Amino acid sequence: MGRPKVVKKNTRTQYFEDVTPLWVPPNQEVIETRYHDAIDALVDWVGNDWPNNETSNFFPMRHMLIKSCQSWAAYHWQSDFDRIEERRADAKHLSKLDHAFSQFVLALGAAPFRSRKKRLGLTFLGELCPNATTKLTNEKGIAAIERALSSFGDSLKTKDGFYARYGAIEYSGIPRQLPRREVAIALCLADRITFMRRDGHSDGTLHLPHRPSLSKNLPWKAIALFASAHCSESRDELTTSNVQTLVKSLARKAVLVHWSGDL
Repeated sequence: MGRPKVVKKNTRTQYFEDVTPLWVPPNQEVIETRYHDAIDALVDWVGNDWPNNETSNFFPMRHMLIKSCQSWAAYHWQSDFDRIEERRADAKHLSKLDHAFSQFVLALGAAPFRSRKKRLGLTFLGELCPNATTKLTNEKGIAAIERALSSFGDSLKTKDGFYARYGAIEYSGIPRQLPRREVAIALCLADRITFMRRDGHSDGTLHLPHRPSLSKNLPWKAIALFASAHCSESRDELTTSNVQTLVKSLARKAVLVHWSGDL
């Protein structure tokens, strides 16, 4: 095996001296130390063309990766987790609610309680729309409530088929198991690099969210380091030994990927 190509990491440009991969324009804040190793790995992947944005897109890519990581670090992942858990519990016990609701509808449909149907509807209407007015007759009011009860009853017999979002990714339904946040972030970053790279392997779309797209020969070491930049525990950090496998596996399960927690 040949020696790896040595990438020159200090250069002079038309406008600035001593430009390195950590260079920032004048009057901008320096890059946080947490990103230094990831940037070093990214420039190794890009190669000696890194100072030339026309051929490497290195600086825009570096900026994008940092901003994306900062965005996901500030994202409220727990809120998505709680919603998924609530939907999971709902689906698990839905049959109980379906049975209880069916009994309620049967009881409400008995002759002594038919007049209560309109009252039920007006009660909900009064709480939801205090200023609403209605001139429905008893017959039309009861018929409207029957249709609403029937529609709600049908919904209790339908499985939850709505998309479920967990930070950077979305599933077509409630997932059996959620990935580590760092893996979801790594998928987002891999998809973004796939779109931004300028070595002939670019793929993807600006339409968001979209299906994940992973090109070949991605900078997996850099992706692992960027995705782990905000880890508070070393055990949560991704490594080059498994990041590619984890990300590709998740890409097959997730139907959509988001690029930023700001969206």
